[in-house]
Amino acid sequence: MISISRHQHLRGELNFYNQFINQAPLPFKGKKLLIIGGKPVATLDIIKYAKSKGAYIIVTDFLEIEDSIGKQWADEYWNISTADVNEICELAVKASVDAVFTGIQEFNLLRTSEICQQLQLPFYATKEQLLSTSEKQRYKQLFRDFGIQVVEEYHLNDAYEEMNNKTIEYPVVTKPVDNGGSLGSSICHNHEELIVGYQKALGASKTKKIIIEKKIDADHVNVYYLIINGEIHYVTSADRHIGYGNEHTIPLPTNITYPSRYQDQYLATTNAKMISALKSLGVKNGIAFIQMFRDNAGFAPYDMGLRLSGSLENYLFEELCGFNTLNLLVEHAFTGEPFSPLIIEQIDPWLKGKSAYTVSFSVMPCTIGAFINLDQIHALPYVKHIHKVSYPGSMIPETSIGTLHQIAIRVQGVANSQDEMIQQLNHIQELIDIVSDKGVSVLMPRIDYESYFK
Repeated sequence: MISISRHQHLRGELNFYNQFINQAPLPFKGKKLLIIGGKPVATLDIIKYAKSKGAYIIVTDFLEIEDSIGKQWADEYWNISTADVNEICELAVKASVDAVFTGIQEFNLLRTSEICQQLQLPFYATKEQLLSTSEKQRYKQLFRDFGIQVVEEYHLNDAYEEMNNKTIEYPVVTKPVDNGGSLGSSICHNHEELIVGYQKALGASKTKKIIIEKKIDADHVNVYYLIINGEIHYVTSADRHIGYGNEHTIPLPTNITYPSRYQDQYLATTNAKMISALKSLGVKNGIAFIQMFRDNAGFAPYDMGLRLSGSLENYLFEELCGFNTLNLLVEHAFTGEPFSPLIIEQIDPWLKGKSAYTVSFSVMPCTIGAFINLDQIHALPYVKHIHKVSYPGSMIPETSIGTLHQIAIRVQGVANSQDEMIQQLNHIQELIDIVSDKGVSVLMPRIDYESYFK
């Protein structure tokens, strides 16, 4: 039986990391960064970067320290819920906090924007801008306004009948308008399943609003933008490969490969409209991603965010283009200064002719015991970043099936060609395993990459 606790596992990593903090310039030495929420994706990445620049880290949430990775790495933590904006603001004033930031979680992003507004501290997006890019009905209307096609949707009345007399073409997808990571989403094949899916989505929605969309069978494409001094700059694209689903759950991403094989088509048909849509939001400095279906009809967005995606593409941008979008946002939280226009010259949508990837390893419901061979994988020259979503001791419950919570770890790398990328992915896949606290492998089935990319 595996018995290493998550806290024990991280303590050694923190001690190792702290040895190197003072080896770089420290522009934030003596400054305090308050992080809203210690658990969301990218929290640890934010802390590591801010610490490397000398910042003193405070983390606040209502979680026990064992469940909050941010608290485990913080110099100080508060047991205040991220929902208690006024209390956080009062304590932040007393503590002389210099900057406030947060990881990748829509609720905490909204709260952080509110906190920064009250404290008159910099944050890259207003609450209204975040709502316009996180609530599905709002950003679908944004896309319609600028001539970008969207997925057809249906609306039900209290009797579960289509309100506009449309004939519902099954299968459809039900999902909350204000939740991500496939939480509360279902694939429905008939009216009875639609009622169940509707109720499930309603239960996962804080605003009690859901959306019903026609299920699209198409390729998936991501696009990424950088906003500098109010101007929108296209960064690159990616193909989002999916799998590990069943007839009722949303398939999970298994790989993201950069740049997309559809990049030329996107740039020719949709990019200009998307730039106009993003510019209308009025963001001065920030980032955005959009996830889209691509079929013979073109590109149809189905998700977006005024933030990093959970895949943390910032590390691949840093490796191939020389800028890290997460670091830019953290620096902006301290200084309020615009992003440097010199970054524009570094953008290369074709990533210097390289093939890059983010491979996600998902697990079956379990309590995670250990990751096998991570040191060997990290030592591979083509592996650029490993992002642990879960840790030894993390619980993956049955309710995680069909959501991004099944993803336990992501590995990012760079190859010179697609053939070389396939060889690298196969090698990583051969090395890695994830076992439960009972020592049993819980890794989802392996991928046949040769046929995968045909």
